[in-house]
Amino acid sequence: MIDENIFFNANVLKILAKATENTQSPFLSRTLKQWEEHEKNICSDMQIGLLKKCLQRRDIALVEEWRSVARDVLQENSDDKIDCMNVLETVSLFKGDSLSYLTNAGTGFINQGRSLDEVSSLKKNDNSGKYVSCIPSSDLKLEAIGQELEEKGKSLDLFDSFLVFIKFQKIYDAMYKGMQLEWLKPVVGRLERLFSSVKKYAEIIKNATECYTKGISVFNLKNVDTECKETFALLLSKMLYENKKNDSNCASVHLIIDEAHNILNSFKSTHSDVWEDYRLTTFETMIKEGRKYGFFLTIASQRPADISPTIMSQIHNYIIHKLVNDKDLQMLENTMPTLDAFSKSRIPTLGKGEAVLTGRAFGMPSLIKVDYEEYSRPDSDDVDLIAAWSENPEASK
Repeated sequence: MIDENIFFNANVLKILAKATENTQSPFLSRTLKQWEEHEKNICSDMQIGLLKKCLQRRDIALVEEWRSVARDVLQENSDDKIDCMNVLETVSLFKGDSLSYLTNAGTGFINQGRSLDEVSSLKKNDNSGKYVSCIPSSDLKLEAIGQELEEKGKSLDLFDSFLVFIKFQKIYDAMYKGMQLEWLKPVVGRLERLFSSVKKYAEIIKNATECYTKGISVFNLKNVDTECKETFALLLSKMLYENKKNDSNCASVHLIIDEAHNILNSFKSTHSDVWEDYRLTTFETMIKEGRKYGFFLTIASQRPADISPTIMSQIHNYIIHKLVNDKDLQMLENTMPTLDAFSKSRIPTLGKGEAVLTGRAFGMPSLIKVDYEEYSRPDSDDVDLIAAWSENPEASK
């Protein structure tokens, strides 16, 4: 579980959605602010008002976009058409100057600039041959559509609620802020794919940190796909760190990251440069400033040379097991002033359970051997190939 204030954060969403700086990022920020001001609901009254403006302006492209968003919400998990959408589905451009729609009584028309909340007048042609009738919103069943949206909106989770809201908001920005739908659709599409991936593995809730206030919490990212693994590691770490900064009642929080070279690597991954900078900056801030808040970071890695040099330089104590890679050994020499030449020379030849301890907590580097304890040993032994092949010769083929 991840706290909603961590995930639905303007900076986080802009980076995860790879929003462009000049157009999509401001759009995301405005939308998120509006959504929060409306208590994270889709705000059906506002969306019906938006539809009325689209109809009055005879902008059939925006009307069709609005219909598409509403259809997805109202007809979700249903094979039948929602009755209140039937009339709206028939709205189309008529002779370039008005919109027409079909009802049981015949064809109705909506003219530019005429309010849909006025009383309907007779449908007739003036001297120019144009329709001048004014159609009330009741003919289009807009109130019924609003009620349906309101009811459906109550059942949406935070992901779907924000997605529906931002899809309507792009129509609003296209109408009132001169935006092109083509500029905004890509970032909305990326958000939709992002939310779909996140929903597979996590739940976004309010005050999620209350679930992790006592004891030991283990976050197993083994089955999380590669693209999401770094994202979850960042969000969980940031959530725990921000909570500890604001919580003076808890003495300390200790975050342990296993296989840290997969999370804290300094080389580029599949994400954008902005994402990489944000990820490393966040973790570097944690390890540089976390101690004054009582937040401590412990990392375990088989490839320490792949980890950000800034992070490695801030570590005070080390437990070093066998390392043979030249880059890893060079990294130890560059970042561990307490490691003497003799201890360093032993590192490539260390056996199972053996380690070199060095750092501020130790007076001098020490070579130790940890005895096995059968009742608490981890299931991490190497596979005995000779024994396995002897018992089952077919397995060697």
